[in-house]
Amino acid sequence: MRRCLGLLAHVRRTILDGQPADLPAWAERAEGACRSVAAAIMAGSLTSAAAFAEAARNAIFAETIAGSPSNCGALAAASRAAAVFEAGVLLVEVPEIDCVHVDIPPSGCRSALFVDVEIVLASRPWPQSGAYPPKPRWLWAEVVCADGGVPLSAGWVPELSPRVRVDQMLPRGESPQVTFKHRLGFRSDDGSVLQLLEAFNSGPRTARHLKLCIRADWLVLLPGA
Repeated sequence: MRRCLGLLAHVRRTILDGQPADLPAWAERAEGACRSVAAAIMAGSLTSAAAFAEAARNAIFAETIAGSPSNCGALAAASRAAAVFEAGVLLVEVPEIDCVHVDIPPSGCRSALFVDVEIVLASRPWPQSGAYPPKPRWLWAEVVCADGGVPLSAGWVPELSPRVRVDQMLPRGESPQVTFKHRLGFRSDDGSVLQLLEAFNSGPRTARHLKLCIRADWLVLLPGA
């Protein structure tokens, strides 16, 4: 359920993005609903992705957002939050394989301009077709900045940025390797990359984890099933 918590944090950031310090009533209710759903997960009341999706749709969107915004800006913000949620909820059950955790101490780095990502995985022909690598929609990498003040042993570490997806590079011929390589920098048009770097450069008093993981669908993990 930790990916559900991460998705809720992303939805909450999307709702609050660009809002004034004195939150509109609809945004305040939606933020409170995000916190309530997160609390239900932490308390063990929501134990499946399906239960989470239903609770979040009802609490955040049906009860607090639908019909509340009365201007174009509010409607656009609510629509963005709903789009983020619906895109993310489709992926929460895709298994996650942790690859790298980099601990950044409070004074370790305050002016990162980019993050270079490079992962090389061994691949093998699929029993059904003999083809590789797996399709990008079944296998990709993700980078996220997490709260360094929470030990990894806690099981779930609050994520301070959206997850940034890194897709496979096109292979040369029938290579037995899958390569993920990308530079995430401030020149990116992807707002998630900018939020990742902003979280990474969040100030001298905050420790961070830079986490790199692989998301692999069951079609990749159990190709012969």
